[in-house]
Amino acid sequence: MSSSNQSYPTLVLIQQMLTNYFYPIILVFGILGNIINIIIFLRKSLRQISCNNYFLASSFVNLIILNVGIIPLIYTNKYNWQITTIYCKIRSYLFNSSQQMSRYFIVMACFDRFALCSSNIRLRRFSHVNIARISINNSCIYPGTSALYNSIYGITLVGFIPPILMLTFSLLTYRNLKIKQYRRQTHLFTTLNNQISINQNLKQEKKDQQVLRMLIIQVIIYISTTTPSSINLLYSVLTSYSGIIKSNERKSIESFISFVTGILNYTYPTLSCYLFFFISHLYRNQIKFILIYIRRQSCFPSIQNNNNNNTNALERVSVRKMTSKILPAQQPVIIPINIQQ
Repeated sequence: MSSSNQSYPTLVLIQQMLTNYFYPIILVFGILGNIINIIIFLRKSLRQISCNNYFLASSFVNLIILNVGIIPLIYTNKYNWQITTIYCKIRSYLFNSSQQMSRYFIVMACFDRFALCSSNIRLRRFSHVNIARISINNSCIYPGTSALYNSIYGITLVGFIPPILMLTFSLLTYRNLKIKQYRRQTHLFTTLNNQISINQNLKQEKKDQQVLRMLIIQVIIYISTTTPSSINLLYSVLTSYSGIIKSNERKSIESFISFVTGILNYTYPTLSCYLFFFISHLYRNQIKFILIYIRRQSCFPSIQNNNNNNTNALERVSVRKMTSKILPAQQPVIIPINIQQ
């Protein structure tokens, strides 16, 4: 048997091994990371930053992506389960709509940072917590159903439009930050009465810079993991509708490449928490505060019992000392007096 014929079962075996062992690892770390994101971004101090609301909504949607996308793959790879058309439509709708919402949440987060750094007052109004919550609640995406329309949908709405919007708003945000930094340097001399407000603004700007770093790393991961899949999808469309006859070896290689690019699509929903932890000091502090709070809550009952026991013991000792110092009252002595008559 030639090497070209042997390549097909080898690639199938590798694909099955990745499904059985690598996908469960992605699922566990992805669910854990997104739950941590939800806990962090639900804190009141972070929800006051409008961009974090998009991160929070994206974490909820990423949980749907991981569970709907990976769990059926693992189950159908281990067990012989007959897949129905209704199941395929429901899973395709949930998976594609969730992916689109997750992508465009990041696009809206990029626009939010651009609006925040803009000198235009009307644009800055869009960088508000209420605007972020309204945008999240009104999101609804309906993907195409046919193979051709689905390919066009994937190339344009997944591989072309979101990266361009993310890069455009990120570059505009960087430009606005440079303009604000230049203006700040030209107004260094301030009065003492404005010093408190200036310090507060500096603290808020540091938080905004941390959030901007978190956003930029998400944009980089999204573009780097989505571009191979979009290129592969474009290649599949061009070769399928150009009348090219493909051999079994070529089909097996293309199928394996599609499988690998499919794995890359789960990289962005999985790694956000861990990337935030490494690049953001603000995110690490929030995790530290939560761990300290959990530790205090778990240790508080024992500490309280010990304090109560020590208090009771001290009270008993103090009562003993007080009673030992008090002498018993002496009865009066009556001396008889002889009265002469």
